Amino acid sequence: MLAGDDEEGCGDGDDDDDDDSGARPRRADTGGEDLNDVDADADGNDSGTRGADALTDSGRAAGRGGSTFGARTNARAWRILQSLMMWRNKCLVAEKRVTRPKLTSINTLEDVAALLTRARNVIVLTGAGISVACGIPDFRSENGLYSMLGEYQLPSPQAMFDIAYFRTNPAPFFKFARELLPGSYTPSATHRFIKALQDRGKLLRNYTQNIDGLEREAGVLPEHLHQCHGSLDTARCLRCEHRVPVSDIEAEIRAQTIPMCKICNHPDGVVKPDIVFFGEPLGRRFMDLLTADRARCDAVLVMGSSLKVAPVNLIIGWMPRDVPLVLLNRETVGQPHAFDVELLGDCDAAVAALTRLLGWPADAG
Repeated sequence: MLAGDDEEGCGDGDDDDDDDSGARPRRADTGGEDLNDVDADADGNDSGTRGADALTDSGRAAGRGGSTFGARTNARAWRILQSLMMWRNKCLVAEKRVTRPKLTSINTLEDVAALLTRARNVIVLTGAGISVACGIPDFRSENGLYSMLGEYQLPSPQAMFDIAYFRTNPAPFFKFARELLPGSYTPSATHRFIKALQDRGKLLRNYTQNIDGLEREAGVLPEHLHQCHGSLDTARCLRCEHRVPVSDIEAEIRAQTIPMCKICNHPDGVVKPDIVFFGEPLGRRFMDLLTADRARCDAVLVMGSSLKVAPVNLIIGWMPRDVPLVLLNRETVGQPHAFDVELLGDCDAAVAALTRLLGWPADAG
């Protein structure tokens, strides 16, 4: 599912994200498609044009006999897809490859422990799965958040995080946001493990797709943390862009009334938390950090992520081929790229086993 809007969104909250916005990757749900569906070959030629052609054809159809809204929506989706393809193609052309092969030198849990013993610049990519143990549902599992949204009669489950839909009906999102207000949950063992990597001088960066703030609550420092999809720390008026701490609108969120801007007092001045919706740009800092970190990292851990939301899911395909990739997740993800070790099951159980092998205290972090 791709959704877009002509106006720039809040991105990741950085104030310097206004330049060259059209070239920046926007958040998009790949709808469960294989990562190879929008791959490029080694020469940068797009091999995923089926989806692009479908969008273009449907846009033409809308222009001939469909609604103007349909044509605009398809045009926006096409622009987002173009931006994602440009960024992905650039990554793949730079490395002259399409898929990442498995390394033969790392195969077991013990190998992962040995890797973390010697590693000094670990990238950790985290998704909703690491917060399930905290009581927060993930998105796509059988009992995940998307399965609980029937009462809203949304056009699709992802519409709750679609910026165009939010502008017309923000109520579903604010019901979800009420459950994630700061102080509602306690970090899991996996969050504490990331902190333990940091305390031992091993964490280069934690790229988190989560907006619950539990990595930071666990003690991961801002210089080692990038909240790719924003956070519930601040909020901004959709009309005048006046920014406030979320604490200023917390009472309204808890009361389930739509927070409106008290500065512009405009009927469209909904105050939206600074999280990145589908169709909004991730901001320049994401790409700047990733470009720098790619040159330094010596291991990548992917924890609790379905790897179905672009552009964050493209990270694993852009890492140097000699950097080990380890997956801690309930199921295999990320095809066609190959992880070197897949520790399938509960993330907390996997980090507990690693902690024992590393000789760290059980409550490390």
